[in-house]
Amino acid sequence: MLKVLSRSLLLGATALVVLPPRAAWAQKPEPSMVSAVIAAFAEPGRRIYLAPGLELSQRDREFGLVGRARHTRATLEEVQQRFGATIAYPEEAIQCRDKSRPETCRIPGDGIVFHFMNPQQPIQNGILPVRVTLYHNGRGEAGQILRETWDLLVRRGSDGWTVVQKRLAARANGPA
Repeated sequence: MLKVLSRSLLLGATALVVLPPRAAWAQKPEPSMVSAVIAAFAEPGRRIYLAPGLELSQRDREFGLVGRARHTRATLEEVQQRFGATIAYPEEAIQCRDKSRPETCRIPGDGIVFHFMNPQQPIQNGILPVRVTLYHNGRGEAGQILRETWDLLVRRGSDGWTVVQKRLAARANGPA
């Protein structure tokens, strides 16, 4: 009995030592994945904004999840360094002279805001499905902000992440 108890304690202690590094390792690919997605849409001369939190899906909200999961500090720092990005939620980046008139709304610097959705599926065979909502300054009807939702497949390879497929899922005028 004592042998079984000591073995259980040893396994439990081993799990405590092993789990935190594995959890930390799972976050390491995020900065390069987010950068790969941004690079797939970035245009010269356009200012990049990245929402620090992830948008919850309708399914997540129906299950009662609240709050916002956040990008890691390493992700935010990499995007700031690589793209000169400003970290801001869409409602912080979009400036409206008159909120009742969407045509008065602008994103400074001919900006584009990236707001990633909380992933719904795990990585399978090195491929991760990603959904991101983009807010484009002045690209919509009558110069409004254009809001697009994109579904992407990103592949993790030995040299980092690559966007292998982009599909426009929705498009609308106005900030939201």
